[in-house]
Amino acid sequence: MFHRYACVVWGIVLACLCGSYLHAEQTPIERWDRAICLVDIEVDKESNKQKHEWSTAFLVADGEHATLVATAHGARATSRETTVMFRRPEGESGSLPLSDLCEGEGNPWRLQANADVAVMRIKLPEEPSDVIHDLLKLAIPLKDIQTSLPMRTTPVEVTGYPLGLGIKGLGVQTEMSPIVVCGQIASREMPVPAKWGNETIFLIQLAGAGGISGGPVFLQEDSPEAVEVIGMVMGYVREDKTGVMMSRIIPGRILVDAVNNSYSRFSP
Repeated sequence: MFHRYACVVWGIVLACLCGSYLHAEQTPIERWDRAICLVDIEVDKESNKQKHEWSTAFLVADGEHATLVATAHGARATSRETTVMFRRPEGESGSLPLSDLCEGEGNPWRLQANADVAVMRIKLPEEPSDVIHDLLKLAIPLKDIQTSLPMRTTPVEVTGYPLGLGIKGLGVQTEMSPIVVCGQIASREMPVPAKWGNETIFLIQLAGAGGISGGPVFLQEDSPEAVEVIGMVMGYVREDKTGVMMSRIIPGRILVDAVNNSYSRFSP
């Protein structure tokens, strides 16, 4: 009984700590720098050389909680040893293992049904480091994710790490600078075939190279600090050999559902 009571109390303490970090006064952050990179290192069995794999993700703040949002296919490629890399508010690079943000030994990701979306609730250690503190400052408020799609031709921006660009000197002296690509909304929401049935997406007129999947899609605004997310990059589509490509985007309303619907699966 005491153990259960202690766990509840500690959960409340962690929520308060997380909330204080999320709401603390902070250096202005350009919205593009809120993109986070998930980096995995594999060793080639033949050459014995290291090979880096990466994907993009971002944090969402909902009240006193923070949740890491990524594509399901990106999340499946991670492990507890995956390195979380990001640009700190003051400009320095930050990195830490994924295991520092979750509890237990099992898979920390929760997958959304009928969508290529994965979420991971952030669980703080007893003494969060300054790096974690700075990471939480990048969280995008859940209320700033739009649940209705703007009209076609609306200017948008995708930010992330296509082809690993924006990450320099991996393992040496890393300098982070998320890449920004601009385009326009090209379609309404539409169903596309997926292994679980149909998945709802919309298209934007720009090509998203590998590694930018999981990147937030922002409305284009004059102020670099303004944040309005309308979706997340899932992949790209190329229907012929002309080289013309568009990006597939998961609508914001599905991202909001993924965060909200996962609450019951987490401990308090």
